[in-house]
Amino acid sequence: MVWIMLKKIVLLCLLNFFAYAQDLPVSFVDNHAIGSDELYSALDLHRPYFYEFWKKPPTIDTKTTNLVINRLKNFYKSKGFYHSFITVKQSDKMIEFHIKEKKPIIVSTISVLSKFDLSSYIPFEKGVRFQSDLFEKSKKDIKIFYKNRGFCKVNLDAKAWIDIEKNRAYLAYDVRQNPLCHFGDIKIVKPKDIDEKIIKSLLYFKKGDLYSLKKLKESYKSFYAHSGISSVMIKSDMQQGFDIDTTVKVDETKKPIRFQVGGGVNSDKGLELTLGVKNRNFYGNLKTVGFSIKYTPLKDSLSVDMSMPLQKRRTVGGMSEYSDEKFLGYKERKFLSTIYIKQRRVRTILQGAMLFDYSRISDSDDLLTYSQGDFFIVSPKISWIYDSRDDPLEPTSGYLLRAEVMGSLKSVVSDASYYKYNLEAAYILPFLPSVMAFKVDYGSIHVEDGSLPASYRFYAGGMSSNRAYSYRKLGPTNAYGDPLGLNSVLNFTAEYRFGIYGDIGGILFSDDTYIGIKDSPDFSKLYSSFGFGIRYKTPIGPIALDFGFDTKEPMKQYAFHFRIGELF
Repeated sequence: MVWIMLKKIVLLCLLNFFAYAQDLPVSFVDNHAIGSDELYSALDLHRPYFYEFWKKPPTIDTKTTNLVINRLKNFYKSKGFYHSFITVKQSDKMIEFHIKEKKPIIVSTISVLSKFDLSSYIPFEKGVRFQSDLFEKSKKDIKIFYKNRGFCKVNLDAKAWIDIEKNRAYLAYDVRQNPLCHFGDIKIVKPKDIDEKIIKSLLYFKKGDLYSLKKLKESYKSFYAHSGISSVMIKSDMQQGFDIDTTVKVDETKKPIRFQVGGGVNSDKGLELTLGVKNRNFYGNLKTVGFSIKYTPLKDSLSVDMSMPLQKRRTVGGMSEYSDEKFLGYKERKFLSTIYIKQRRVRTILQGAMLFDYSRISDSDDLLTYSQGDFFIVSPKISWIYDSRDDPLEPTSGYLLRAEVMGSLKSVVSDASYYKYNLEAAYILPFLPSVMAFKVDYGSIHVEDGSLPASYRFYAGGMSSNRAYSYRKLGPTNAYGDPLGLNSVLNFTAEYRFGIYGDIGGILFSDDTYIGIKDSPDFSKLYSSFGFGIRYKTPIGPIALDFGFDTKEPMKQYAFHFRIGELF
């Protein structure tokens, strides 16, 4: 009898153990202010995307439900819900957390004592829900704001008084800045193959300049723009008064020769394969020499390039490329050589170049439109870029300005007198949790005397143009259906970018285009399109799929595009 009782007790213990050790899927019930995706994330759980049909829903151990409840309560508290009430309902198939959010803490007053206007760094206004995580972020943002304006030592007394009975929050920010700081002595710890004057030229500050975190950040970007540098550390000594001494330690790449093999694909040019080799510190001082071969179904190319940094963030360099490209209606073999000098400043690049272009047009379907023969064009070119975007691959704020002008005079060394220019402006701004983005670009070419290769013209349509049309398919054509090319293009783009779930986002867009066979567009006819797209975030930028439709004939004129990275 005793033995039977012992067996029953052991069996019951085992059953209880396995019951409490079970992992079950999780769901949330009655949560309104905070979405389920945010709650899963707070618990470090990942709910599979809609296309991840092979993955199981997130689960938790049934023994940890009380710990999970406490974690959810703390999370709700950080979001301003101090009175949330959470219970658990468990079945043999599911764990449900029933949430009563109740009344949140509302910001009642905001007091600010500061020399500057800090409203854009305080994410609260009277009457909104208080969130402690945003309050902590605002304190960090205010300190960075001051440090970017020379106040390296700032005393911020920020407090949030919470009245849980009245559900009110009273915020106070009191900033007391010390005297302005300046950069002091700069010590360079350098590798043997890079001169100190080159390293100093990459810094965005010098002794006596007003202290700024932004200048330190831009200096890091300046160093890492050179692949011959493996690491850099800029250490500031904040202990000695208000003259901040810095130590800059730079390490060069131990193996400067790098072989490159890569591939990509997009809807304009199809598959792209690259094979190359580059010496990233050729005989020291960050000089680079590279050789590469590229293949796409439309273009094969072989190129050699070199660059050499100078003082004051200047760079001189050159590139020579041989290419064989297929256009609709003709083929072009080109030998293009460029020499340039480039000046970098914070957010701006100014470059002057000289282009030597020898082109041969063959296999023309239309000799009147695509003149066959050899062309030699020598063109000076000036370009200017201002870029304040927070991320060039996936920007969420900032703007971009770009201008490019080139031309030539007909002479014994150049076959045409012409000028060509491109202007572009883009503006990206946060819009609630999403992003609004706008861009306008304008291009024009005018030939005064002589003739140019047809490839100098503009071609509209494609993922970087009007997305209701395929690559180079917008505009007049000849009897064979080949595009004639354009002498002017004006394009307007508007995009609304938003999140869908996790790393997946969406986009709504419109593209409006004016084109012209003369050096100014024909404004009597507008090519207008609309569309939508999907984005999937990756470490190298979002994978983009876009579907564009003509507004007048959406079922007849449409196109599909894909690429990596946002357009702007």
